[in-house]
Amino acid sequence: MLSLLVSTLLQHLTAGTLPAAPGVRQVMLPWPDGAAAPMLDWLNAWPLYPQCYWQHRDGHEEVASCGAVRHFTRLGDAQRFLAEQPSAKALRIWGLNAFGAGEDEPQSALFLPRLSWRCLRDRYQIMMTFCSETSLAADAADFLAWLEAHGADAPVALPPLTARVTSVTHPGITRVAGVATPRRSGAGAIPPRRTGKGGAGPALRAARGYASFAAGADGGQPAGKHRCFHYLMAWSPHEAFLGSSPERLYHRDDRRLNTEALAGTVACDPDPRQAAEQAAWLMADEKNQRENLVSAPWRTS
Repeated sequence: MLSLLVSTLLQHLTAGTLPAAPGVRQVMLPWPDGAAAPMLDWLNAWPLYPQCYWQHRDGHEEVASCGAVRHFTRLGDAQRFLAEQPSAKALRIWGLNAFGAGEDEPQSALFLPRLSWRCLRDRYQIMMTFCSETSLAADAADFLAWLEAHGADAPVALPPLTARVTSVTHPGITRVAGVATPRRSGAGAIPPRRTGKGGAGPALRAARGYASFAAGADGGQPAGKHRCFHYLMAWSPHEAFLGSSPERLYHRDDRRLNTEALAGTVACDPDPRQAAEQAAWLMADEKNQRENLVSAPWRTS
């Protein structure tokens, strides 16, 4: 892929389609060889952060993005930025929104990626994004120089998982993963059921750990078998927020809001009596009954 990106950038710079003027521009390239490499392997090969991986639970769409041309700490700022780019309809901003953030705390960790690889119904596409307040040509030239010095020529197979979990704590639900698009603010927001903090040794690479989890490397049921949304947000090889969820918190398309009422889960206990008691509690719980009466779609006013 590296040679394809370099040659494409040289062509655009020579032709002047990336001008010495401010703006936002995307360059899209079909990638017929995309099926030959798993996306997490590809993402792991790029020394470009932040990184984001997302896969639809139906499997028809998968996206891996890395690098940032813009950062946003407020969802409203990201929405306004997208609204100012009416000609760039394919722009997507990826990242996380926090629950219950205070006025002085970052509410979001969102970014417009430099490089994205998207698979939509077995069609593979590479997207490069350029953004500058002065010169798109200069931004492209800078990225070209970075590619020639640091770019990943080919995906590197993720090494076997060797880390072992040494501790786990669960402080509660704190964040929600999502994506913002020009007309779909918060499209595909996915709530994790709970977050966790753990220790592992030796240092666990985020992409390797997530690939093992999604594939069921621990000997359990693979997360993908449950038709889950898979998501990974990494700030470095060893710092990431990740998970899989069978439900979508909401999907907004302009003024139309779709939500799924999949409230209420309990642990599966191997003791039949205990399992029956937990199931009875779930069925009788007033909060879960109310939430499961919610129907979709909802329309905003």
